[in-house]
Amino acid sequence: MRNFEILTANRDAKAWALAKGESPKTDIAQDRNLTPMESPLASRGANEWLSPADELKAFRIDPRFEVNLFASEEEFPDIACPIQMRWDARGRLGVACSTTYPHIYPGQEPRDKIVILEDTDWDGKAVKSTVWADMVERMVDVMAHELGEDPADFSLKNFIRPDQFPYKSATGWEYDSGNYEAALKKAMDMIDYRALRQEQAEKCARGELMGIGILSFTEVVGAGPAADFDILGIKMMCTFRCRSCSRMMVYMCRKSRT
Repeated sequence: MRNFEILTANRDAKAWALAKGESPKTDIAQDRNLTPMESPLASRGANEWLSPADELKAFRIDPRFEVNLFASEEEFPDIACPIQMRWDARGRLGVACSTTYPHIYPGQEPRDKIVILEDTDWDGKAVKSTVWADMVERMVDVMAHELGEDPADFSLKNFIRPDQFPYKSATGWEYDSGNYEAALKKAMDMIDYRALRQEQAEKCARGELMGIGILSFTEVVGAGPAADFDILGIKMMCTFRCRSCSRMMVYMCRKSRT
């Protein structure tokens, strides 16, 4: 928390310096005064770190089933902190990972990514890893600014409309229902958003600074249809496959770091 306080103070000092037509001090502008901190791959929280082998020993497995490790962060460091996974038609496993959730570590860059794991010899174990997308960031505010539009109005124009459901996104996820426009409009009415924008403009004219942030998102947990998500996290992190030899394979994602 100490570094969050320093970051906030730096941005406040920088904003006031710019408002006065001055150049902010270099140390403050570049956050050089942050306290040095350890840079872990992922937050471990209160959980004890266990190797995949030790975790497997901790499983209580029905004798009718067999469990094997498909992939671990020991072999594929890029899959540290998995939060979602899905198989595609080619038998590849896509894993969304976020070592910065729920916020970026003070003084560091975001390292969220989507990793593709492949079992090329079909022995139930991944042998190839490819980072498909990284540096996942929200760009709605940036796009609205470049187009000269209010961020809230820009979001309202681009939400999925109620008459478009069920709606399949470009990434393949299907949204079955929702009324996102109405939800945001209600939030805007509750805080009198237009009045806040007017207050912001008046303060700006006087050389004062006032920030207003807009964020809309769909929470991952229990956020989608049962085919892809489950409120308990079971379907979200587990996949079943039946093979021609009358055997069922269950792919599970174990997260030892929280």
